[in-house]
Amino acid sequence: MLSIALSVMWFIVIKPPFHFILLTLLLLNLISVVRNWCEHMGTSLERKTNTYWFPMGFGISNHDVHHQHPNLSWLTLKIGLMKRKKNSNPIKSLKGIFFDKAFTFYKAK
Repeated sequence: MLSIALSVMWFIVIKPPFHFILLTLLLLNLISVVRNWCEHMGTSLERKTNTYWFPMGFGISNHDVHHQHPNLSWLTLKIGLMKRKKNSNPIKSLKGIFFDKAFTFYKAK
C-alpha cells in the first residue's frame, strides 16, 4: 500500500510526461524478458534452469537452488550466488537467441 501511495503522489507532484511512463514500462518489460531468457534458455539438454549473472539481481538467478532449499532467504541466495559458477548472462542469452540454432527453452522435467 505504501508503494502504491508513493507512486500516486509521485504522479500528482511531478506529473511525468506520457512518453516517459511508456518508455519506462517498455524498458522494465524488456528487462523482465531478458531475465527470463537467461534463466530458462540454453543449449544444454540436462538443465532445467541456469545459474546466471544479471545486473540488479537481488537474489534472482538461483531457481534450482530455491526449489531445492525453499526456506533460504533471498539474501542467502544472493550471497551464495557470488560463490556459485554462473553458466549464463544477458549477453550470452541474446547472442544465443540471435546466432545459435540449438538455443531453446529448457524442457521441464
